[in-house]
Amino acid sequence: MIKRTESAMWVALAIAGLVVCAPGAADAGERVKQKLSPTSFAPKARGNAKLSLKSDAKGVFSIVARRLAASAGYDVVVGGIKVGAITTNGHGAGKIAFGTTKRGTRGFLGFDPRGRSLAVRDHDGHDVLDCDMPDHDAGEVACCVPDDDGVECKHRTPEDCTADGGTVSSASGCFPDPCTPQTATVVCCTVDSTCGAFVDDDPQVGCRDDVTAERCAMKGGTVVDAPSCEPNPCAPVPPVALVTCCVPDDEEVECEFRTPDLCAAKGGTVSTATTCDPNPCGGAAMSADHNGDDDEQGDDNDQGEDGGSSDDCHHHHHGDDSHGGGD
Repeated sequence: MIKRTESAMWVALAIAGLVVCAPGAADAGERVKQKLSPTSFAPKARGNAKLSLKSDAKGVFSIVARRLAASAGYDVVVGGIKVGAITTNGHGAGKIAFGTTKRGTRGFLGFDPRGRSLAVRDHDGHDVLDCDMPDHDAGEVACCVPDDDGVECKHRTPEDCTADGGTVSSASGCFPDPCTPQTATVVCCTVDSTCGAFVDDDPQVGCRDDVTAERCAMKGGTVVDAPSCEPNPCAPVPPVALVTCCVPDDEEVECEFRTPDLCAAKGGTVSTATTCDPNPCGGAAMSADHNGDDDEQGDDNDQGEDGGSSDDCHHHHHGDDSHGGGD
């Protein structure tokens, strides 16, 4: 009787679109399901995103979209980086999936969606579905732990990592895997956040195709399925409108660049300021390494053209005030 009651509780939570974690967290498997919110550009659209993990370094991530335009193409944007595309069928439905093991049409899961913004964006720059994915446990890091098969990446606190005989990695997570040495090069996408704000809606996106997945992970990058960086496969169609959004966060009010819909969805208010430095919202500005991108800037600077200055970050925001914060 108790087992049946517990099963019913977990099913109810899953239906509600909440984070469902089995006992033992990611060691025993984890499932995160998040509902995508429609925007004013597609108010009837529906969708959800689901991350299913067998372990911290093995899993599948999928996005399902419905009630969109029929036979149309859309970018899938995670943390400001284009990770794939959805083409809807004649009924306006489409799906994309990523896995740590490629199978069929499933792409490579070279990023961790947790704690990042997610958008389904049409080719005119309109976000039609979006959400913020729930983050994983605060204070945990990517830990390379020796096991019988070699070295496995696990999320641990630094103290637990050391206690397990592991080594703390500079990577922000286990996707892509920072613990398994690689020889093949990949296409690695990086974000430059030098604006003093979390600009994941339209950041400066760089691309490297001369690094391994391990190296990409250690720089906080995203691995995407592409033959090269020419043309840049990492940069999505820029959003049509961004506003300066003051978002309450615990005891502070943070400044972020968001689309008007996502600003409202996060409980934010639109500021007339065109920059987040100095912070116009009355709270302490977020640091550049909020999303683990501080290390990436040095990597981008090595390329010369991929890194962006503060002016580069702000220029895409000019003219957004004409939208009045609404659509």
